[in-house]
Amino acid sequence: MQSPDETLLSQYRYNALDQLIANTFPNEPEHQRFYCKSRLTTEIHGATRHSIIRHDVQLLAEQKTEGDALNSRLIASDQQRSVLNTLGANHSRQPIAYTPYGHRPAASGLLSLLGFNGERPDPVTGWYLLGNGYRPFNPVLMVFTSPDSLSPFGKGGLNCYAYCQGDPINKNDPTGHWPYWLVKPLGVFKRLKRPLPNEPLISRSISATDSITNAIPTPPPLPATLPSVSARIPLRTREPGAPLRKVRSSSTDSTHSYFTPTQSSLRAEAEASARQIEMLNSIPPRRRATL
Repeated sequence: MQSPDETLLSQYRYNALDQLIANTFPNEPEHQRFYCKSRLTTEIHGATRHSIIRHDVQLLAEQKTEGDALNSRLIASDQQRSVLNTLGANHSRQPIAYTPYGHRPAASGLLSLLGFNGERPDPVTGWYLLGNGYRPFNPVLMVFTSPDSLSPFGKGGLNCYAYCQGDPINKNDPTGHWPYWLVKPLGVFKRLKRPLPNEPLISRSISATDSITNAIPTPPPLPATLPSVSARIPLRTREPGAPLRKVRSSSTDSTHSYFTPTQSSLRAEAEASARQIEMLNSIPPRRRATL
């Protein structure tokens, strides 16, 4: 129940989607709001209608219609979509500045429906009703005036009244729930390949002007042809009593000096196996069958 000593300043009306669609002041016509993709596009106040023209999320212009009169103004904004200037046919340019949390003097005379971060300030309190009226933000106190509905152990954060986690310069919170970065941190993340066994490690200092791509050394190209060494003796079936055949290496030159330690060991095993085959071939067939 309203106390007789209290004065009603404004009434707010919401729809089923919890969006602010109208507010009423004493002895004045109702202010009606219309949204497109959760963004304010039109506000009607009696015979006066304001329309916001955007390209995606960027503000471009505002049209004000009073009866048959049409007044259009271009909007200059920053990366946070805060209105910094307007330019119309009957009005000169008038710059405006905000505090980091969006406060500006009420007598600044900014001829625009929107303000800080492209949000509509409340005409009575000067607060920003973020999330289409879900949660009021006070730019003077620099905090929300109501707690977040999300859990403090989740996306709500430990401080349920904090705005943009204390960083309104780099973050924005249009929904009133959680902020997001305006510009993603710079950085290129690439999956680096393992260096080749014979590739020397290259290390040098990286200056601020170097890019990550230039700082990564390029591995040397592989040779066009590599020496092929076959030291594996295949298993083959043979007739009982038939002599064993010797399998030679496919390399015709046995004096190469470019064998790696692994290739040298395989070559030694192949030579030992060949000697065993020669020894078995020298045994008579009858004695060989008893072995």
